Amino acid sequence: MMSEQEQPPAEEMLRWHDFGTWLKQRRLELGYTQAHVAGRAGISVQNLVSLEHGGFRRQAGGPWILPNPRDDTLKALARIYHVSAEELFGRVHRYANRPQTRSGRRRQASGSRAKRSDRIAALEAEVREMRERADRLEARLREAGLGLPGDGEVPARPSRRRRPPG
Repeated sequence: MMSEQEQPPAEEMLRWHDFGTWLKQRRLELGYTQAHVAGRAGISVQNLVSLEHGGFRRQAGGPWILPNPRDDTLKALARIYHVSAEELFGRVHRYANRPQTRSGRRRQASGSRAKRSDRIAALEAEVREMRERADRLEARLREAGLGLPGDGEVPARPSRRRRPPG
C-alpha cells in the first residue's frame, strides 16, 4: 500500500490520465452529462470527475491519488458508453489474471451466474413461502383472540394532542 506522501509511478498516472481523457471524450460524444452517467452507473458525480481526471488530490499540494473503481462500476460504464467491458478493463489494465480480493475469488469459484429466470423462480417461491407464513401467523392471532389492523377488531389509538407552544 502506498503512503499518501508517495506518488504513484508515472506510467500508471499516465494510463489513468489517458483513460480519464477517453472517458470524458466518449461521454461528450454521446451527449451525456456527468450527472446522467453517474446516476446510471450508480456512482457519485465526484467519483466520475475523479475518473475523468485520472485521480484527485485530497488537499492542495497533496499527493495525486489514483482512482480505484470497482469492477461493477467499470462494467456499468461500459454499458452506458456502448463498449465492451473487456475494452474498458483493457484501458485500465485490469485483466482476469490480476490479483483478486477474497470475495472475487469466491464469486469465481461459485461458477457462472444463475440465469435470470432461475433467480425469478427462486424469488417467486420465496414470496409464496412468506405469504403462507403470514397467513399462518394471522390465523394464530385470530385464534388467540387478537385482531388484526383493518379487521375492525382493534380499537383505534387515540390521537395525541400536542401542547400549544409557550
